[in-house]
Amino acid sequence: MKRKRLLIGLTFYYPNLSGLTKYAGFLAENFVKKNIEVEVICSKHEKNMKLKESVRGVSVFRVGGLRLGKGMIMPTYPFWALLKVRKSDVVNCHLPCLESFWLAFWSKIFRKKLIVTYHCFYGKGWLAKSFINLIHNFVCFLADTIVVNTKDYIVGNGLLKPFRKKLVEIYPPVEIKEADKEEKEEVRKKINFRKDEKIIGFLGRVSREKKIEILIGAIPFLLRRKINFRIVLAGPDKVKGEEKYRLKIENLIQKHKKEVIKIGIIKNPIAFFEKCDCLVLPSIDRLESFGMVQMEAMSCGVACVTSNLPGIRVPIEKTGMGELFVAGSSKSLAEKIETVLKNKDEYKKNWEKVKTTFNREKSIKRYEEIFFKN
Repeated sequence: MKRKRLLIGLTFYYPNLSGLTKYAGFLAENFVKKNIEVEVICSKHEKNMKLKESVRGVSVFRVGGLRLGKGMIMPTYPFWALLKVRKSDVVNCHLPCLESFWLAFWSKIFRKKLIVTYHCFYGKGWLAKSFINLIHNFVCFLADTIVVNTKDYIVGNGLLKPFRKKLVEIYPPVEIKEADKEEKEEVRKKINFRKDEKIIGFLGRVSREKKIEILIGAIPFLLRRKINFRIVLAGPDKVKGEEKYRLKIENLIQKHKKEVIKIGIIKNPIAFFEKCDCLVLPSIDRLESFGMVQMEAMSCGVACVTSNLPGIRVPIEKTGMGELFVAGSSKSLAEKIETVLKNKDEYKKNWEKVKTTFNREKSIKRYEEIFFKN
């Protein structure tokens, strides 16, 4: 029997680290395990990358081009998209992705099923925003189904109104891998724990949409409450197009050396979450639609403090595993951090609800139904 073929399209893929690439990676690898032939078409965004390679059973094809800010210009993409779509059964575009235009176009020419995974709205610069969202609306118009992390994010931000009947809500298929001794030791050495201190964690890229300055701005309020704490920032800090923002955050860290440390990329996020007393998502940007790190932290029994915006508020609202603060308010953030630190054990009572609400197998099964059942 001929194996079914799934083509996944997005701008950046492994080894790039972001919620979107992790999501697409989990999806691709899980369908490989189901004996589906999976290929990813993406950009060759670093010179030393291979044009073709197999990553954990997933065939990855990278299209060369020129870097432009956070995006890529790939003149040969339409040609390669044509070839890849033609031999596929199902095409899955992950937005935002400017190149999705060609995947959608060829999907309709060759009568392939087109499934769009709409991660978030693109919101940088009026001209760029208008053009890219026009492309995305075209792709959504052609799509058979549009998968969203939460309808709360879409409705709360007034997005995709013409396509609401196509929307299907599927929570991200997050995979939790237990940390081994080496991974736990890596985190222990990097943090260098002090006696009786509470660890307030942040995991993510050092980029503008993460609004790390709001978290650092909570420090004076936390100090007034006489909390023995340290803020630990983990994740990639050398993000293309974010050099000015990185410098801004580094200057803020210098002013609060006793209270903040940056430990960079870690091998296994679970080893980091296990050492945290709470995790914070300070973002107030519409680019943040869910915050997958919440699900990972909650799965380790760690309560989260998240801004009360559409989409990213959903994990806490659904499980009770944390607190929501007023978006943009460092004072409100400090108050909610204090609440979580004082009631750590109470939040752990919601642990089982996290496992049943955010279940990877359920998410993959829903995707399988959408991809391969008529």
